[in-house]
Amino acid sequence: MEKILARYPDHKFIGEEDTHKNNNVTKELTDAPTWIIDPIDGTSNFIKQIPHVSVSIGLSIKKQIVLGVVNNPAQNKLYTAKLGQGAFCNGKPIHVSSCEHLNDANVAYEVCLLHAPKIRNKHIKRIYHVGSNARRLLAYSAVVDSLCMVAAGNLDAFHIEDMYPWDCAAGYLLIREAGGVVTHPYGGLFDIMKPDLICAGTETLRAEIEHLIRKADQEKHVGAE
Repeated sequence: MEKILARYPDHKFIGEEDTHKNNNVTKELTDAPTWIIDPIDGTSNFIKQIPHVSVSIGLSIKKQIVLGVVNNPAQNKLYTAKLGQGAFCNGKPIHVSSCEHLNDANVAYEVCLLHAPKIRNKHIKRIYHVGSNARRLLAYSAVVDSLCMVAAGNLDAFHIEDMYPWDCAAGYLLIREAGGVVTHPYGGLFDIMKPDLICAGTETLRAEIEHLIRKADQEKHVGAE
């Protein structure tokens, strides 16, 4: 952050408050060039030496993400994307998968959401519906890495809610530049300041997951018809 400010003193930052404390840190996204930074995603993985740990950096100009960089040093992977110029891992182009059907799809879902009592029942129902229909349901406890794996075609889709802008800024651009789709879980436009999302390699797959999420949210109990 200090090196960026030395070169661009008027730039703003959005990040975890206990990490970045100065006058350039903001809670609002404006038209000003704004760096959206997560210094470490996957803290619990880092402690347990699980190699899903990343540094995520996104740059927004006029409220549009134009640059995304993710570094996973444990896996020696550097993901980069510029708006309109494609997505790359270690300098090689990456692309999302072409999977169109959930029963063929490897889908990631953050089960850590079950820890929050207010949203636990909602996500139990969603996990039941999505997981029952997916080829495989996976959890990495690493939002940034999961987004990168969708961009690279290692995962076919990912659903997450109640996260922060710094969790999703770089990964959002990586997926879009790799040919994927990112929307609100109910199909609306993705909002980086309220990063609830479904992302997938194809719109057909994304829509199928959305349908199941809507179905789950209409039920009072898991598996109720």
